[in-house]
Amino acid sequence: MKMKTPIILSNWRKFQSRTLVVSFACLILTIPLNGQFDGIVKTWEDTLTIPTYPVHPPDVNPMFFRNQSYQGASRVLYPYPLQDNLSNEKKDVVYKALFLENKFIKLCVLPEIGGRLFYATDKTNNYEIFYRQHVIKPANIGMLGAWISGGIEFCVFHHHRASTYLSVDYTMTSNNDGSSTIWIGETEPRHRMRWIIGITLYPDKSYIEVSGGLINSTENINSILYWANVSTHVNSDYQIIFPPSTQVATYHAKNSFSHWPVTSESYINRDYYSNKIDASWWKNHPEPVSFFAHNLKEGFLAGYDHGKNAGTMHIGNPHIVTGAKLWEWGPGPRGSMWDTKVLTDYDGPYAELMAGAYSDNQPDYSWIKPYEIKQFKQYWYPIRETSGVRNANLNGLLNLELKPGNNLFLAANTTEKFSNARIQLVQNDTLLFEEVINIDPSTPYSREIELRGIDKSGLKLILKDSYDNELIRYQPLLKKEPMELPETVKPPLKPEEIETIEELYLTGLRIKQFHNARMDPTDYFLEALARDTGDIRSNTEMGIYYKNRGDYTMATRYFRKAIHRLTKDYTRPRDCEPLYHLGLILQKQEKFSDAIDTLYRSLWDYEYRSAAYYHLAQIACLKKDFRQALEHLDNSLITNSQNISSLNLKCSTLRRLGKMEAAKNIADIVLALDPINIRGLNEKYLIQNEIAIPDLVNYRPDLVIKMLRENPESRE
Repeated sequence: MKMKTPIILSNWRKFQSRTLVVSFACLILTIPLNGQFDGIVKTWEDTLTIPTYPVHPPDVNPMFFRNQSYQGASRVLYPYPLQDNLSNEKKDVVYKALFLENKFIKLCVLPEIGGRLFYATDKTNNYEIFYRQHVIKPANIGMLGAWISGGIEFCVFHHHRASTYLSVDYTMTSNNDGSSTIWIGETEPRHRMRWIIGITLYPDKSYIEVSGGLINSTENINSILYWANVSTHVNSDYQIIFPPSTQVATYHAKNSFSHWPVTSESYINRDYYSNKIDASWWKNHPEPVSFFAHNLKEGFLAGYDHGKNAGTMHIGNPHIVTGAKLWEWGPGPRGSMWDTKVLTDYDGPYAELMAGAYSDNQPDYSWIKPYEIKQFKQYWYPIRETSGVRNANLNGLLNLELKPGNNLFLAANTTEKFSNARIQLVQNDTLLFEEVINIDPSTPYSREIELRGIDKSGLKLILKDSYDNELIRYQPLLKKEPMELPETVKPPLKPEEIETIEELYLTGLRIKQFHNARMDPTDYFLEALARDTGDIRSNTEMGIYYKNRGDYTMATRYFRKAIHRLTKDYTRPRDCEPLYHLGLILQKQEKFSDAIDTLYRSLWDYEYRSAAYYHLAQIACLKKDFRQALEHLDNSLITNSQNISSLNLKCSTLRRLGKMEAAKNIADIVLALDPINIRGLNEKYLIQNEIAIPDLVNYRPDLVIKMLRENPESRE
């Protein structure tokens, strides 16, 4: 690299002196607090008294079905109660509260209100990273009714999730690396699937890690959706920041598109967006609105309060955490009624900076196979004194802005301490500026540089640690021509209007996948079968439809039609889905000999090997052939080592055979995947009663008993 003399601002000494005074003042304020947290994370459970507008007890009569749409999906309430009996009288309520705190962050989770991450405070400047409520004021917004704003709501399987205002299972762990984790989760009875969320703080780091697991503990292929619904305080100085490469945003169901950040067309039939509104500013939306980043490439999403000079950063792998969204009620009279009056007493307006995993829109459901786990990680950290963001990762962020007078503004934040780090401004291979700095979450970096006759093209801002390892870089994108807006997604045609059998099948599958409230997928499968009675795909889907409703006679009829065509001329099929489901029906009917033969045929297909071997192991256990069951379970786990159902059954089988140490090891694997898995916890309890194992000293059988008593649906 060709070296040049660094450019130094003429007023740098004045800037430096002012910075030193501010930094010294902050140091005096923060040392007494932060010193006690150096290198540690404190974890504790306590209570929090919060003024609350209670929800009255629900109607005891179950709501079996309502032909309604909720967040783009069918609003199926059963077996939950309807929580729409809301109170107008406020009283103090004492809640369980789970706390994590390190040198930079203090956060609180309320397990009795859906496991909501209630608040997280940046201790370096007392900025609330998320919207912090000082009152619990539910409104009739949720799938079941009661819903509150604030913090992070973890929306699983649907948005918003049905149990958002109900208690969840929880535990807290201290980890070998010095970090601590709050685990929350449940078995969701509408879908019979589990989810697990781990909220972790690390010593001396300013990011909050969320580890998620979406667990299909059922025998079926299901569809899932996950979004973290993150609320932040907003005002007229607040800006939402999608990555610089984002040129287009879209609405729910991708039925409207707009350029981003400056709009130039009508959006969701609102013509004022044609007036070149900068949609990144909260103040520019007179009506409630959603914008999803289209085709997210960089893994960050941020919100920044230019008045407070602070904000919130989200980091995720954009190939997994594919969704980034702005939702706001807006400053107009209709929206502000909701977020400043209906949902709070005095905490003001908020926006939602949502981040989705395995989903980039609402609704946008992805598939999860039998006994599969889909895992993801998300991170949030506070940002300060950067005037915005151009690039970000888990190490920190950079901003690079042209200022009036041919000046460049440089800024950096990091999520941990880096001594003798180097900030560099490079043009092509020429080093224009370099400075050695000490930077940490409480000591951000910013500076203005005068560009004396330097071409602005080809600039790069780079932050390196003291070992010359690159922490993060930002290079402005070359100016591109405005991107053409994608074609909007249209509602499905009527079955009789669709030309091909394949399109009928795919349309029905999409309606099923998205839990469409207005259309029945079976209409499309039956139309396909009216044109071709032997169509394999539609026969299989109709068989699954009836199997899930317990009509095994009708289900068997459809599966055998599919199998007849698949196996004609003694063919071993490539896709064995109908054989797998027929084997499950035969197992439920206790026709074990036929079930074994059919399940074996299905596991020739790699996709169903793990699930089929698990069900063969169940049959072997019923016959008390535990050694055969172990063989089946080992084969199941070869294909899917994270099949928690197989792992739990293997643990039980080993314990039954008296192999306690091996059983304990399997239970440990289960609880590493799902730390509040009821069956895994219960297995450890049963093992503890059989043999003394030292690392079970801290195990709490009371937690298992409490979970089983309060959440009987979690026994699976």
